[in-house]
Amino acid sequence: MPFDRVIVSVALKTLKVCSVRLYFDFFREDEDGTRTKLAYGEHKAVWVTRDKDRNPVHAPFPDKIRDSFGKIISAHS
Repeated sequence: MPFDRVIVSVALKTLKVCSVRLYFDFFREDEDGTRTKLAYGEHKAVWVTRDKDRNPVHAPFPDKIRDSFGKIISAHS
């Protein structure tokens, strides 16, 4: 509903050289702090570049992004 407070948690489910799968939980937070689960979902993302003909091709994550994933993994290990 409009003006509801929605909390979203995101978890790294799988990490590969060129792709990542994220898991999401969506909660409504009531005034007393209780949470009601509204939905969940997954998202798969693939890093893409263009070949010489401008067609999309998967590619390894850039160092900066791969390092960011590494920090997330280290923080939750």
